[in-house]
Amino acid sequence: MGCGGTSDEAPNDGSGSSEDEIVINYPTFQIGTNTAAPVVEELVSRFNEEYAGQYRIEVEEIPGDANYADRIQVQISSGKLPPVVYGGGYSLLDLALEADLVVDLTDVVNEDPEWASMYENDAWQAANCRDGKIYASSNEGQLIGYFYNKELFDQAGIQPATTWNEFLTTATNCWLQASLHWLWTPLTVLGSPCC
Repeated sequence: MGCGGTSDEAPNDGSGSSEDEIVINYPTFQIGTNTAAPVVEELVSRFNEEYAGQYRIEVEEIPGDANYADRIQVQISSGKLPPVVYGGGYSLLDLALEADLVVDLTDVVNEDPEWASMYENDAWQAANCRDGKIYASSNEGQLIGYFYNKELFDQAGIQPATTWNEFLTTATNCWLQASLHWLWTPLTVLGSPCC
């Protein structure tokens, strides 16, 4: 997510600069044996190579995703975040938004048609947008499959979801209808109760 304070504040802790190069601190748990570590390492390396002399990302290694989430939550509470935060599933965007520590990226994203087209996807919107504004950009994605009992869905008159929004609507409707509680197991999405 894009992080920042108000314009009259000094830059957020974690970013330094010299006359020639701006150093961007990037705390991450995607290190060591984490399956995303090679990808993050490659992306940082390519960025640093492409922007050598202008910008440089320095990776701050935080072992374990729980430690990472705790660290970022403490930084949110203190009102100081690093320039870039990996929010992935820890409700960090909502916490940072509440604390007014994120930057609205809507105009920047909309200037690039290819980038903007990614936000037409329901899952991207759910993860990165709030109240019609873009505050984050996903650097990865995953497919989430679900299983359902065709016979029970037919009995209840439910059509299987084909989009993320349909899935959430179906889940919520099943949970809200007392007669369908037997059909649905409550679930959590991005660390928050969904239905």
